[in-house]
Amino acid sequence: MKRTLLTAGLWATSLVVAASGTAYAAAKITGAQIKDGTITSADLKNGGVGYTDISRGAKLSLIKEAGSAAAKATPSSANTPGTTGPTGPAGAKGANGTNGANGADGAKGVAASLGGKFDATDVAIPKIGGPFVANSTVAGTVSLSAGTYLINANALFDRVNNNLPSSPVLMLALRGVPSGGDLFGADYGTAFTGEYPTSGNLEQTASSTRIVTLATETVIRVMVFGYNANQSDNGSGNYNADVSVSAVKVAS
Repeated sequence: MKRTLLTAGLWATSLVVAASGTAYAAAKITGAQIKDGTITSADLKNGGVGYTDISRGAKLSLIKEAGSAAAKATPSSANTPGTTGPTGPAGAKGANGTNGANGADGAKGVAASLGGKFDATDVAIPKIGGPFVANSTVAGTVSLSAGTYLINANALFDRVNNNLPSSPVLMLALRGVPSGGDLFGADYGTAFTGEYPTSGNLEQTASSTRIVTLATETVIRVMVFGYNANQSDNGSGNYNADVSVSAVKVAS
């Protein structure tokens, strides 16, 4: 009986010591006493280790791995632009704007006036062919003061004897008086007929319209002439002309 009680006492004492040893060991274990690789994630409580509990090197490593993963990530298909939708209906017509202010009146123009006029009928053309300066016919002249003119000139040509075949081109010319080395004079208008048919009772016309500015008082000669394609004088004296010239002054 005494032995039994002793044994029971020793067992109880041993249990107390063992319990005390376990509590002591739990309070004093450090990282130096843990073998590398023996603690796994299964040994850690979820949420037991936070970002502030890990070393600076571990933090930098996590940041680097996160950036690398983001760079390698495939863009989401949700970021791909969709197709353009159909064009919407035209909007309603806007209201008319207000009228702008009236512009200023233009400068008053110069009243047109007849500066000169010449008319002649049945002007004979005695020479056809050859040089214009020597063989042209002066039907008359128009004298104009300085200014700007609208000059209209017209001629009606007629063959006198239709039984004499010829086919010249006839000419109406307005020329200034020659001066210096100029043998022709300034050109104030030139017009030609077509080539006359060889025979037939036909008339042809020629007309010229030109705006000219004269710096000083000017005399304009009204002239008629004709020539043949073969440079002959065929038809000389067999044509005449009715001539009309008007010069309207449009500016001083």
